[in-house]
Amino acid sequence: MKEKIKKACAIWNPIAGNVRRNEKNIDLAIDFFKQKGYEIVKKATVGPLTATQIARDAAYNGAEYIIAIGGDGTINEVLNGMHDTNAILGIVPMGTANLLARQINIPTNTVKALKSLDNVDIQEVSLGKANDRYFILMTGIGFDGYIISKITSNLKTKYGKLAFAYHATIESFLYSYPVFSMKINGRELTSAFAIVALSKEYGGLFSLTPKANLQSEQFQVCIFHKRGPFTFWKYFISALFRMHDKLPDVTLEYADTIEVYSEEKVWSQIDGELFTQLPVKISIVPKGLKLLVPRTAKHSFPTYKESR
Repeated sequence: MKEKIKKACAIWNPIAGNVRRNEKNIDLAIDFFKQKGYEIVKKATVGPLTATQIARDAAYNGAEYIIAIGGDGTINEVLNGMHDTNAILGIVPMGTANLLARQINIPTNTVKALKSLDNVDIQEVSLGKANDRYFILMTGIGFDGYIISKITSNLKTKYGKLAFAYHATIESFLYSYPVFSMKINGRELTSAFAIVALSKEYGGLFSLTPKANLQSEQFQVCIFHKRGPFTFWKYFISALFRMHDKLPDVTLEYADTIEVYSEEKVWSQIDGELFTQLPVKISIVPKGLKLLVPRTAKHSFPTYKESR
């Protein structure tokens, strides 16, 4: 019996991380999926949030698979266009941080990434919803949102993680660390920086939410209560050595709904991209997305199911 042709749309961001410097890898990825039996159309984004519309149009026009080629920001835009469809998301990492790829054991080297996708299964994963936007990794409130608001797309493309490191170092001494409130599990907590996550990974160096899981029906939430530059560096060093959860002024919680608000101007980010100023209401969407996952990532999924 002839194998059914799988219709797919590959969406790539021309200015994401390594994409501009490795456009030949785009063709390599497209050829890989064609050889795997996909009838694939390639579409480039032309500006912010255009990947969302491309993904939505592709899904509603019969694409069974949407392949996001780029970084976590591109993936976020794509999933926002397909979360309420039956389409399945695949990723080829070519961005700055590539946290989702790290989480599901896809190498950042394109050849190795494609090799890892040679043996995959479809897994249902949860999504977070922040106001009217969906995310798959995390929402950050406070310092990281502020830093991202300072970094232009040109700086990010040219310097990658160094742009974040530079601005974070400088702004750690200049930032006012405005306080905000979090309504969580029937309590109201105050914070100067917080992460609401489905991913263990944060920033490539840290694991602020070590028990977060892409298939969980609850977020793991990391709340840093105190403020100020010296407190920031105390948190930074503790988190670097994965000892932040031992600090008395750090709280780790599990929750499926969180409300965050402030009388001050506080920025937030989702999946490493600037989102909005507070207030933000965050909720979880269990089994909100179907994702192509290499079988080598079985250990990261408590309810891993083989597709065949």
